Amino acid sequence: MRNILLVIFIFPSSIISCNKIIFLLGFYLSIISCDGQKPKSEKCDADDAINIINNLLEVQRQSKYVDSISQNKKHLSFMIDSLEIDHKQYYEVKTGFNTEFHWETYTIFYVDKNNCNTIMVNEVISSEIISLEEWRELNKKTKNTKNMTNTVEFWNLFNEGTIIKFTSKDLDRPDSEIQEFKRKLELYEEQHPLIEDFDEENLKSLINNETFFDLQYYTDSSWLTYFIDKYKIDCTKLNQVMEDAIKNEDYNAVKILIEKGYIVSNIEKDIVEETYEKKKFLMEHNQKDGYISYLAENSKIDDISKIIKTKYLTNHIEDTDGYTNLRKEKNAQSEILQKIKTGERINVLGNTGDWWQVKTKEGKTGYVHKSRIKSGNNNYPISYIIYTHPDFHSSFSEKTVKNEIEIRYTTSTGWDFVSIDGTTVGYLPTEEALKEKEQQEKKKHSFLVEDEDDTKPEKKKGFWDNLLG
Repeated sequence: MRNILLVIFIFPSSIISCNKIIFLLGFYLSIISCDGQKPKSEKCDADDAINIINNLLEVQRQSKYVDSISQNKKHLSFMIDSLEIDHKQYYEVKTGFNTEFHWETYTIFYVDKNNCNTIMVNEVISSEIISLEEWRELNKKTKNTKNMTNTVEFWNLFNEGTIIKFTSKDLDRPDSEIQEFKRKLELYEEQHPLIEDFDEENLKSLINNETFFDLQYYTDSSWLTYFIDKYKIDCTKLNQVMEDAIKNEDYNAVKILIEKGYIVSNIEKDIVEETYEKKKFLMEHNQKDGYISYLAENSKIDDISKIIKTKYLTNHIEDTDGYTNLRKEKNAQSEILQKIKTGERINVLGNTGDWWQVKTKEGKTGYVHKSRIKSGNNNYPISYIIYTHPDFHSSFSEKTVKNEIEIRYTTSTGWDFVSIDGTTVGYLPTEEALKEKEQQEKKKHSFLVEDEDDTKPEKKKGFWDNLLG
């Protein structure tokens, strides 16, 4: 649990010559480079923590590496924060490479505030915090201490400490930092040439959250497109990436995933509602705590909600046979419940695995292979029943969408005000409104049945009824 909040400013001028440390008024350390000093056994401050970490052999190697790749124009840099581990107070010291465009973290160390000689390390692969001795032993076993350029993993390019504002189109710019990134990227792609070599979980590292007040990482969204295209990733499988994008309110990432073929289901609509609740909670805490931890002005959940709901409305069937089968179970041998025509709109209830649960306009629920489900109106026009007012008793008509349907806003009673092909049309009931209508009709029907029972004449008891009671 963090006890000290540090605001870290990253400027090239913050990299200073040896034996100098910059302190900002009201805050701890910014980003520095310095030579190590002898560790102290008594309580240590931020200055001591930086010096003892800088004095480690592994960090000295990192320092030489940074000097070499920057031709001595840049030096190894440090970020420092404060946190609690197992009820003890530690300094969190990150070593890394600071450039004009991004910060790249190499190693995260933890120094005991009561004894600078007690050092812990964040082990990258497992994300566990282990002792310095354990970390060194692990490095020997895995041969990670060879040359830092031997193996490049995705976290070497993108991690919680990187700020990357340039795009893949900027890789040929004559900038030393960009050229170093390009060199690592080329090594990574050389070492991971196949689709099977790429872990799709890596894409979660490219999600941004600009609503967080202490944002220490950022990656231009174009890199998400870059890796999806590079490794020809099937975006229908990226459920966890989409969930992270919605929860972090990364509209650009949500939009990219949808454009690359992600099919929206009820699951994403539920995540949107959960994110609204989280936003409400965080804004209430902003007022209670007296400081801003959630930047409401950067919130994108409204835009995300619109694109999610709009794309959900365009889910439909596409099959070269002219129809597909709705099956009772998740396999091709299962019972056929009905045939769904190509171009017919469906509600996608779940979008995991190869067989997705859907609901037809007739109200039947079953499973369809995901290859038959498409989103958008590129190939087949879709028809909708549009009402003039947000009321089932108002007049309505069937409208055909040739290009795109757009949700302008949603009423408090559960109706979407929509435009079709750029023209304002009317109101479309949401699933919530349709469910409410169905429940009201059931109640009305049950009342009628009870009334019928009350008006039925009582049957006269016969001989056997009287005898047997």
